[in-house]
Amino acid sequence: MRPVMLEITAFGPFRGTEKIDFSKLGRGGLYLITGDTGAGKTTIFDALTYALYGAPSGDDRTGKSLRSDYSDPDEQTAVTFTFEVRDKIYSVKRWLEYEVEKKRGEGTTTKKGGAELTLPDGSIIDRDREVAAEISRIIGVDRGRFKQLAMIAQGEFRKLLTDGGDEKKQLMSDLFGTAVIGKFQDELKRQNDEAEAALSSASERAKSAISDLKIIDETEKSEADAILEGDITPESLKTAEELARRVISRDTALGRQNAEIKEAASNRSAELIAALTAGRQTNELIVARDKAEAELARLKSEEAESKPEKIRFEAATRARSGVREFESRYGGLVSDLHNTQNSRDKLAKEHAENEQKAGKIKEIMLKAEERQPRINELDGEIARIKGLLNDYKTLAAYNRRVEELRGEIKESKIRKENMEKEIADEISQRDTLAASLALSEGIGEKIIKNEASLNNSENRINVIETLISEIESAEENEREAARLNEEYRISKEKYDKAKSDCDMLESAFLDAQAGILAEKLEDGKPCPVCGSTSHPAPAILPEGMPTQDSVDDARVEKDKLLTLTADAAEISGAANSKAESSRTAVEAAAKALLGDAFNKKEIKSGASAALDDERQNLDRIKATAELLQKRQVQRQEELQKAQETEKRLELLRTAQNRINEELASLEAKLKTGEEMTSDLKEKLSEFPSGAEAESAVKKAEIERRDLATKIDDCRNSYNAVLQQLSAAEGRLDELSRRAAELTSALAAASERYHSALAAAGFASEGEYLRASMSDDDFKALKQRIEIHDKSLTEASARFGAAQSAVDGRTLTDITSLEAEKSDADKKAQTAELLLGEINARVARNSDRLDILNALSAEYPALTKRRIMLDSLYRTASGNLRGKAKLAFETYVQMKFMDEIMDQANRRFTRMSGGRFEMRRRPAEELSSRGKNAFAVDIFDSYTGKTREVSTLSGGESFMASLSLALGLSDVVSMRSGGVRLNSLFIDEGFGTLDREHLSRAVGVLSDLAGVDTSIGVISHIEELASSIEKKLIVTRGPDGSHIRAEF
Repeated sequence: MRPVMLEITAFGPFRGTEKIDFSKLGRGGLYLITGDTGAGKTTIFDALTYALYGAPSGDDRTGKSLRSDYSDPDEQTAVTFTFEVRDKIYSVKRWLEYEVEKKRGEGTTTKKGGAELTLPDGSIIDRDREVAAEISRIIGVDRGRFKQLAMIAQGEFRKLLTDGGDEKKQLMSDLFGTAVIGKFQDELKRQNDEAEAALSSASERAKSAISDLKIIDETEKSEADAILEGDITPESLKTAEELARRVISRDTALGRQNAEIKEAASNRSAELIAALTAGRQTNELIVARDKAEAELARLKSEEAESKPEKIRFEAATRARSGVREFESRYGGLVSDLHNTQNSRDKLAKEHAENEQKAGKIKEIMLKAEERQPRINELDGEIARIKGLLNDYKTLAAYNRRVEELRGEIKESKIRKENMEKEIADEISQRDTLAASLALSEGIGEKIIKNEASLNNSENRINVIETLISEIESAEENEREAARLNEEYRISKEKYDKAKSDCDMLESAFLDAQAGILAEKLEDGKPCPVCGSTSHPAPAILPEGMPTQDSVDDARVEKDKLLTLTADAAEISGAANSKAESSRTAVEAAAKALLGDAFNKKEIKSGASAALDDERQNLDRIKATAELLQKRQVQRQEELQKAQETEKRLELLRTAQNRINEELASLEAKLKTGEEMTSDLKEKLSEFPSGAEAESAVKKAEIERRDLATKIDDCRNSYNAVLQQLSAAEGRLDELSRRAAELTSALAAASERYHSALAAAGFASEGEYLRASMSDDDFKALKQRIEIHDKSLTEASARFGAAQSAVDGRTLTDITSLEAEKSDADKKAQTAELLLGEINARVARNSDRLDILNALSAEYPALTKRRIMLDSLYRTASGNLRGKAKLAFETYVQMKFMDEIMDQANRRFTRMSGGRFEMRRRPAEELSSRGKNAFAVDIFDSYTGKTREVSTLSGGESFMASLSLALGLSDVVSMRSGGVRLNSLFIDEGFGTLDREHLSRAVGVLSDLAGVDTSIGVISHIEELASSIEKKLIVTRGPDGSHIRAEF
């Protein structure tokens, strides 16, 4: 990443707009950022960092504190930063959210913040989070790592120098991607935990299955307990399986025996049930016959006892039919005469008492009528006060209206205030819309430019996809060539072996020929080969000599393989040529497409990465297109809203005028109402209020009502007594006449009653009364006589039928049969219970045997996997016994740390004049858990000893920190996929160096910068100002700070 242009507005100590054109400082070399203390030197890096990531470089400043105290309220705090990454230009702009006072009314309004990233193709990303994420992707680091790589702040890298653990570990994890190793360790741990859990679960399931076996034999129970006491192994699982099979086999045989016992007992029980049924039927018939015979005898014995009741029934019948009517009429007249005489006597007594009462009530009535004048006086007072009550009501109405007017005035004032607020809000919204419309000008041109970028991106994707297809085709050609080369190699090896075998056979065959000839030589006879007649050392014929046919076969096989090898060589050569041709074409196409990103060794991955990048780029362009369309629609909506806002403002102002007129009218009415109320209060001075006047009226009315009521009550009482006296006299006359009539009727009824007694055969009234009975008693007696006669007839018939049904049969011994059946049922039930228990044991044990079979099959694999994963995890996590506890990720990071210190020492040694060298603390000196794995020690060549970094002086610490930071940057840039920052800022620390070390440090930085890296040194030291030509000078003044450049 290389800065191109930085534009700062109302940011920090800078009041207006300050621009820094980094391109004029050159692509490489040193430049000095100097100026007054507190003028804003470090703020330049803050602004750069804020533009990229939305936050300054330091953690002690928040977003709102970045706004300049010198700036005008209308001036937006903003930073625009243009930078170059891999020859592509990007521009990011951020503006800060802040509060400003409203132009109209009180309070503040918020100026919204935002961000906008313009990509090289002209597409725009304007969502704050998306901008930050895209910046991190483009540059390759987030804000935290950017601060550590791009800015060497005083004190920051000293912490990194002295830290031996977490901070340095996290830094290298982010920069070198070692987190994937940590994830690998985590995945190994997860799988190891799962394997351990699976093995433990299998063991628990096995133990559960074994403990669940239903075993009745004590020896076998002991076997199961022995297995459970030990660890579960494949061997113990096999033993448990065999035990379960034995238990199941024995219970199965026992079950068959109990099934046979149950069947025999059930058959005998069925036979006894039939015998019991027949016996019970016979016994029931005999019992029924005996019962009928006993019942018949009982009824016959009761025949004589029922005769008196029949005589009584006959007498009661005579009394009911001949006398009862006359006796009832006579008794009624006696009762009526008695009642009439009692009523006459009681009424005569009440009449005498009422005559006395009437005299007393008359005296009270005359005394009450003497209060009539007071009633007339009260009527006049009540009429006068009621005349005043209407005025009190009018006064109350006036008071209510006055209060209503005051409330209406208050509401009008509130509506007036609300209306003024609404008008101010509409004006603010109008201004906001105007500002937003100004920002969206030129949106049409951006849409056209973005469409062109979209077409270019889609075309590039098609080209890359075609290239990837050609790369895959070339890879397939190379794989085919490799396969054919392997076939040629194998064929050549076969041919070489066949040739060697053939040569050996031919040599052996020739040697054998000499042996055959030597066997035919005879002393004194010449040798057919050399002619000698003496043969002191004839050739010996070897054992297993080859034949001519075997030699010929070997030659044929050799020639055949020679032909095949030649063919394979020709085919593989053609394939190699084709593969090389396709590879050359692909490399040319890839180089033309990828440019500087072309890597001959990683063509496909480079093309795939380019395809991914371009697809992401296309997604961004499409997202930008969608955003631009939304912005265009939003612009139209904002134009419409602006027109609507103006219309609403006009309506609101009209309504405001109406409210002012209404308020004036209400205030005039209030004044009139208050004057009328005052006049009426003077008139109504007798009573303080209408309520008190009403109270006086009510009091007078109550007194009048009480007097009138008392007079009326006395008159009513006297008239009522007179009426009662008159009615009583008439009633007495009537009761006397009625008594005389009843006396005459009673004499006649008595004569008729006694005549009826004689006619019915009763000698006296007493005899008649003894024969008489109530209707219920008469009915009950009649029913008993009829039931007895009917029961006797029915009992005689039942006895005859029962005697015929028995037909000479005798009683059956039911108890004996039931006892025998009970024994049979018990045997069947016992056998069934045992069979159920046995079947349950067999089913349960069979289920557990299935579990043991399954576990026996999977347990060895689970054990093997657990052992393997545990070993891998212990190795990766640094938990091997007897070894330093270093995790694999830490080990890899330590190697990166070694590379960083190698690079750092090139500068540190030079800065310190060859005296110091940084060394990582040896592994054997680390703690058992690998803590302080990145601790740095200092080797001092003057003393030949190593000492801790904390013993360095301030200047020495600065040189070490600076060297470490530069070494880190070097290694990150050199590593594949690393981050390269072409710009570096160093903030202070040089004041701790003497002149000699300062000169060395500047020399090292100059060599580092070279022609491709620019380094900005932030310092106010005069010696640096004289040794560094290019400068950015920050000056402080009463109107804020300013920046100027010197070259």
